[in-house]
Amino acid sequence: HGYGSDGIDKYSALAAVFKRYWNPKTDGAAEPPQEPELLPRKAIFGGQAVHMGEGIELLRENIMNVLSPDAAATNLTEPVAMERLGCYYGLILYSSVLAQDLSGSNLSIPHGPRDRAHILVGGKLIGLMSRTTASTGDDDFSLILPDTAVKGARLDILVENMGRINFAQAMMNETKGLPNGVVLIQQANDDNDDDENHDDDLSAAIPLRWEAHCLPLRPNQIEKLPFPKSPSTLHIQPSSISLASSFQAAAAPFPRFFRSQIDNVPEGVVDTYLDMSGWGKGYVWVNSHNIGRYWSVGPQARLYVPAPFLDSKSSLELT
Repeated sequence: HGYGSDGIDKYSALAAVFKRYWNPKTDGAAEPPQEPELLPRKAIFGGQAVHMGEGIELLRENIMNVLSPDAAATNLTEPVAMERLGCYYGLILYSSVLAQDLSGSNLSIPHGPRDRAHILVGGKLIGLMSRTTASTGDDDFSLILPDTAVKGARLDILVENMGRINFAQAMMNETKGLPNGVVLIQQANDDNDDDENHDDDLSAAIPLRWEAHCLPLRPNQIEKLPFPKSPSTLHIQPSSISLASSFQAAAAPFPRFFRSQIDNVPEGVVDTYLDMSGWGKGYVWVNSHNIGRYWSVGPQARLYVPAPFLDSKSSLELT
């Protein structure tokens, strides 16, 4: 298409390059075609940001009941790939109740998660691991469990499937989730400083029992999320749609869902873009249509919203 979300006229730039190499003898006497007339463009919300509120935590029981209505896979001796549990896209949540005090223990995910993992103890985020980065070294995906990792505490690992590699040898093993399991090793308590080997004295890997919840994030599930009824009202001005929230991401105990309902959608809306600048990483639904993923690392900061998704006969929901 002629224009991208960055507003650069790519059509004219490419046409100028082609014209420099146009050869009438081999390509004919005709000039390259003229740029077609552009469709009208305007965004429907502007002047102020769409306020998204505080949001709701994904781990709340009533949220999990909506997103994962099927029974969890239970009594797993270790986490397994999503596909082995019938999950092929979205997220998967692995959970275990600690049978002993594991504070100070080393938790590692061999060869890393597939593809991005939030790790929590007692509902509090303690670490983030991504397939694209390691904490130290090329193949070290590990962290030390905090003092809250006591007997009876809940250990949760939420893993996002970010898409599958579709070329080269990596295609042969593109299962998602935690296909290589999780390893927990407890540092032995050894106060004997005369033992020159005490620094390397590690106990055996600690077995855990796991359950897993598939979270495919289907449109009908997103529709049923129990948000409070608080529609937003905005003045309509031609500008770009942007989103804002008073919620501070740095204080987030876990990923959240946000929603804003807008009742004054104008007539004659056309294609536009949703500006996600300032947000971290996530998904966006417009009237239950998943319009894409965003990530602050770039390169894309705006998501395309086709006009048919902006129905002026009903309220607009951004999630």
